Amino acid sequence: MSKVSWTVKYVIVRRAIFSLPAAQLCIAWFLTSLFLLPARAANGPEVEANYAEANFPSAVTFYLSAGSQAAVDSIELEYGLTALTCGPASAKARPDFESAIQVKTHWTWDFRKSGSPPPGARIWWRWHIRDKNGDSIDTPEQELFFDDPHYDWREIHSDELALYSAVPDQTVNQALWQAANQALKRLEGDLGARPARLVKIYNYPSSQELRSALLFSQEWTGGLTFPSYETILLGVNRDILEWGRDAVAHELAHVVIHQLTFNCLGDLPTWLDEGLAVHNQDGFEDDFQAAFDAARADDTLISLQSLSGSFPTSSRRANLAYAESGQVVGYLVATYGSQKMAELLRAFKEGSGYDQALQRVYGLDTQQLDNEWRASLGLPPRPIVTRAAPIALATLAPYGASTPTATKAPPPTLTRPPLTATPSAQPVREAAAPTSTPQAMPTARPTATPLPAAPPKTGAAWLPLSLGGMVAVGVLLVVVMWGRRSGRRSPAKEGEE
Repeated sequence: MSKVSWTVKYVIVRRAIFSLPAAQLCIAWFLTSLFLLPARAANGPEVEANYAEANFPSAVTFYLSAGSQAAVDSIELEYGLTALTCGPASAKARPDFESAIQVKTHWTWDFRKSGSPPPGARIWWRWHIRDKNGDSIDTPEQELFFDDPHYDWREIHSDELALYSAVPDQTVNQALWQAANQALKRLEGDLGARPARLVKIYNYPSSQELRSALLFSQEWTGGLTFPSYETILLGVNRDILEWGRDAVAHELAHVVIHQLTFNCLGDLPTWLDEGLAVHNQDGFEDDFQAAFDAARADDTLISLQSLSGSFPTSSRRANLAYAESGQVVGYLVATYGSQKMAELLRAFKEGSGYDQALQRVYGLDTQQLDNEWRASLGLPPRPIVTRAAPIALATLAPYGASTPTATKAPPPTLTRPPLTATPSAQPVREAAAPTSTPQAMPTARPTATPLPAAPPKTGAAWLPLSLGGMVAVGVLLVVVMWGRRSGRRSPAKEGEE
């Protein structure tokens, strides 16, 4: 009796389970989740470590540790700099490693080959990893701030401007901060222009210490501007504070004008770019004024067409080039008003050529403007030349270009070399440092920059069925089919009992 009761119970339960399609589906889903899902996560590539270390100012090294049950077969690093450029937004590298279930690799971005970004630049990267089964993952994008760790930086900050100073003298820091804000007010008054993004100023204790933070610089370098990064580097202390006030106003104009006119079709003529920066200074340089007065007296001013490209490299002619540029911009603003100058910059923003932009706003080409300005000085007009003025555009080089060669540059205060593009496609403007008491340069101390936290392990989006999963499906099908056949024979067996 006991045997018959247990048999009846078994038959009832079996019929209840295997006669319901929904119940069969639930069992199948449950078994599949037990056997398939763990196998999928275990078979695909997984990241165990992903970080970067900076050796300022020469390199950044990216590190990766990853594994896969099918063996990692391909690793590719994608990286780049967050900057306003028309060049490639990213570059790719394939680090060396041997295919294995567990791999560790690294790749170093050597700035001695590609050109160094300024302090505060943002470096981003991500990895693309694939195993021998063809399964792959892409790591989330991460960022590293390329900071100079050799100094204690004092910060003064606003919504538009940030001053980071390694100078403990608060008199110097406050003077630079005040000069920078006054320069921004002049730009707004003359052009209606305000910074579109935060402008960063890094001030080192001296020009010598500034140069020690750079891979490529001239002996006379007292400051640099990286317009694409909205970053200015200076080396100002109490001994050269007056020069520092002019330098920060001059370089701020370059950054804001670059933001205002950036396009991928062409640049401003050099006389306009430098002229706006000179015009934004609080007063005219004595060297500039002396050079201009002498050239005006004997009618040896440089033609405006010649000043559309590279400036002269000799000290005297370079001072004259900056002086003339500032005078021409001052003439345009005084004669036609600030609104017209703002319209001219918008024309360049849209990609207009030199003469095209001037004709559109002032009804004058470069030669006609030159002669109109000369007439205001009491000088005779130049003969009209029919050939087109040369257009000088900065060439953007890809990542990994060879080390640049040094270019000559004028030595006097605030003179700069022609605008050129570095191998990292970031135009850099350099300012000559005034003569001051030499100070000791800091000893280079390569250290690691704080790293972002490694992201959690990530599995592949799709993985093939594992052996355990296939067995589970086979067992499930056998049980279902056996249950159906047994169910059809069970009434006879019950009768026999």
